[in-house]
Amino acid sequence: MMYDTPSSRKKALRSSIHLFLMSMLAFIIGFLMSYDAATMQDNTWDIDDVDGSITTLDTVINSAAAASEDDDAPATTLELLGRIALRQRQLNNEIIREYGVFGKDIFNKINVEKIIQLSPLSQTKLLRKIMIKIVLSRIKNQGNEGAEGSAPVFHWVTVGDSSAAGHGNAYSQSYTSILQTTVSSIFQSAGIEFVASNRAGSTFSGMEVAFCTKEIFGADVDVLSWDFMPLDTNHFDPLSNSQGMDPLLFGERVGMTYYPQLPFLYFLGKATGVEMQQQLGALENRGVGFAMMTEASLREVVLSVPNGNDNDGGGNLPPVASNFHCNGAIEGVEACDDLTQMYQCYSNEGGECKKVKYDVAKECVDPRYQTPWNDGFKMHRLKGRLLGFHM
Repeated sequence: MMYDTPSSRKKALRSSIHLFLMSMLAFIIGFLMSYDAATMQDNTWDIDDVDGSITTLDTVINSAAAASEDDDAPATTLELLGRIALRQRQLNNEIIREYGVFGKDIFNKINVEKIIQLSPLSQTKLLRKIMIKIVLSRIKNQGNEGAEGSAPVFHWVTVGDSSAAGHGNAYSQSYTSILQTTVSSIFQSAGIEFVASNRAGSTFSGMEVAFCTKEIFGADVDVLSWDFMPLDTNHFDPLSNSQGMDPLLFGERVGMTYYPQLPFLYFLGKATGVEMQQQLGALENRGVGFAMMTEASLREVVLSVPNGNDNDGGGNLPPVASNFHCNGAIEGVEACDDLTQMYQCYSNEGGECKKVKYDVAKECVDPRYQTPWNDGFKMHRLKGRLLGFHM
């Protein structure tokens, strides 16, 4: 039996205030997520502080920098916002150093939104998932700062074929691994552990995925990706091997049937386009948010990098962009009509781009996996960075 005592009323009041503050935090984080860190501009972000004053982005970041780095759970909302903004700025600087002069051209809001498309409704669904994790982190860490296993996990699972898995590359070069290293510190600054699991491969079938979803991908999933190549230009067979897996049916059974929390879906791969996006609208109307990395826009970005066959072109760029395409053949590969090559063949114009498509130790070279249809390390790195930047 519970008695109505002064202490119980105070506890109930504190609990109500705590929930109210957590809700306010969720709205503030949503505001932060809408800040365009990709513009690389300083002093462009203002928020109303609790006392009604205006706080600039630099002020928030300085507040975070002044806080103890050993404190994994920021004590105030302002400090939490500052930690996130500080990590975002550090990521921006890292990308600029990595891609050189093309960093700002590739990783900016307009470009990223063109490559990775999602509707305002789906954006809200993704932000809500992130905000829920932040609120859970704040609740769990009240009086339990730094406790092992106390951070909620935001789980990304990559589902796809051999190219999505990173076959032919080192495991650390797959875009799943690059995504992990890109966003881990930002999520950690918000009290969340980001985990990216690579469950892609070329052996399981559509039927196996349909009946063994949780056994393959796990029981607790926040984001699932779909990244498959088509068996032919107009063919999707839900019962064929993984290259023929239909995206809409995948979304239906994996996104809605097996996971009650309705994981957010990312669709990648060489089959993405306007037609697929229209088909997937049915999922969004039924509660599943999704984003799509369009192949055409991704190709356009790569072709904006200097031609590797030019004397003053790709060879003088940073390693992640050098010899990315040669006369339009990305990583030395172009579309073809050969099913045995998954419609991706080495081009006669491939030149140096073909030679440097893969970058692994000599002992790890295996021609069975270093094929024209599997992406090389540059494309994996670009995809991982773009996905992380978008997240």
